[in-house]
Amino acid sequence: MSPASVLIHMYGSSLTGFGLKTADINVDLNSTDKDKKLTVLLNEVYILLRDKKDTGFSNVRTDFLAKVPVLLLTDEATGYQVTIAIHCYNAHCSGELLAIYSDFDERVRKLAIAFRYWASIFGLDHHYDGFIPPHALSLMVIYYLQNCSPQVLPIITPPKVTGEEVGDFHQDSPAFERMRKKVMKYAFQKRNESSLGQLWLGLIRFYSLEFDVVTNVVTIRNEVLKRTTKPWNSKKLSVEDPYMTKKNITRMLNNARIYEYWQDAVKKSYYYFGLPRDCKGKSLISDEELKDMRQKMKGSQQHGEGSGRAQQQNQTPTDTRETESDEDVVIPPNPLLAKFTSRLATRNERNSSADDDEDSCTNECSSVTSESLQRSQASSHLNADEASTSSTTESVSHSQTKNKLKVQGNPHNERTTGISKDIDDENDGDEEEDFLLVDPWQDYQLSYEFTKETFLTDGKGPILVCMYCEQEGHLKNNCPEDELPEVLPLPALTSRHVRVLTQTLNRVP
Repeated sequence: MSPASVLIHMYGSSLTGFGLKTADINVDLNSTDKDKKLTVLLNEVYILLRDKKDTGFSNVRTDFLAKVPVLLLTDEATGYQVTIAIHCYNAHCSGELLAIYSDFDERVRKLAIAFRYWASIFGLDHHYDGFIPPHALSLMVIYYLQNCSPQVLPIITPPKVTGEEVGDFHQDSPAFERMRKKVMKYAFQKRNESSLGQLWLGLIRFYSLEFDVVTNVVTIRNEVLKRTTKPWNSKKLSVEDPYMTKKNITRMLNNARIYEYWQDAVKKSYYYFGLPRDCKGKSLISDEELKDMRQKMKGSQQHGEGSGRAQQQNQTPTDTRETESDEDVVIPPNPLLAKFTSRLATRNERNSSADDDEDSCTNECSSVTSESLQRSQASSHLNADEASTSSTTESVSHSQTKNKLKVQGNPHNERTTGISKDIDDENDGDEEEDFLLVDPWQDYQLSYEFTKETFLTDGKGPILVCMYCEQEGHLKNNCPEDELPEVLPLPALTSRHVRVLTQTLNRVP
């Protein structure tokens, strides 16, 4: 085989940039010579690297019995683990697509890495142990950013590929370049300006409370993909790969106990990050205060439904237009906002007759800046070298009184961490309304950590489930049902035994 017929491409987190610092370097080995089997080619590469000296690689080993045969080796200069696989053309195309979205907005890469690191803390990203594949986590992040409001990422149908048969990505490369240009056009439109901390809270809230796993499928190809269009029996969380559409890549969540562990992980994380916490991880809002807030919100919602029906019957046309504009303004039920909304309402009523309501309120109030929130919530996400990281925000000074954090509206009623909210209704042309709240935590040092202890995990991780027999407690590599029975020694053949066996075979028609 000529060297020109051998093709190598990177795929996975090596291509998308969504991997941790401890991730492997993924390489796809292919060939344009279809007379040559890829397994034979992989074995030849293994023999070459094993026998030849000074190749720069060590610890060369193979796993040809795996579902996807791989060659494993270590780069001596950097210590990185390299995985050379075959039959990964679809994975390469998916990586090219995710790389386009990764380059669109720097928040995409940071959020995907944080989500991957979060999953590694809970032990949910161990694909070889039967859990969620890492690229499924990236697809979940892309799906959320495509469906939040305003969108962070556009929804564009991925290009069709034709180079799989010949194994040459150069045939499909122009299609992905056109896809990249389509995506980058949206960078000049009105964008979601939410901070990384807001997007992180929205992400874990979306998958813990809002996403309908029974009805919808996570996909980045379409706006909505119903489960009824897929031949998947499970009603748990399902993720579709854009280039392997017949396969549910999170089918391991079909197990009830693994899915329960997943739900428990995202809900505990949302509870942890959704509340202001001190350096010891203790919430600055007590459980009693949370219960009172919940009861008050339920009462106000019931009262609002009754008064809303009465106001609809007596509205003038002008009132109708204003009410329609107000309906677009959704204030999330954040404990911070709920606790201090009454104080804001009283202040606004007292200053309603003045012409400079906004200026006076701004001079009296102070707000948490987006930079401090981002440092307090997400500054320690991305360092995968440390087992645990912590960050403590500095106290907010009074010189930051005029800084405001924008909280974008969300059709899913996403809960955000914003203390102040800017609302700009372009459809009705209403003037901007600023909701400014006093920062109740300016005298505290807020801190968040990415460790097992902070997320209240039991330290055991998800239960092991075999993908062969679907029994718990072991993996498919050591499944008892997959083991061959022990071969017992046979007695020596006698002349009579041989004669009878020969006569039996002669009677076979």
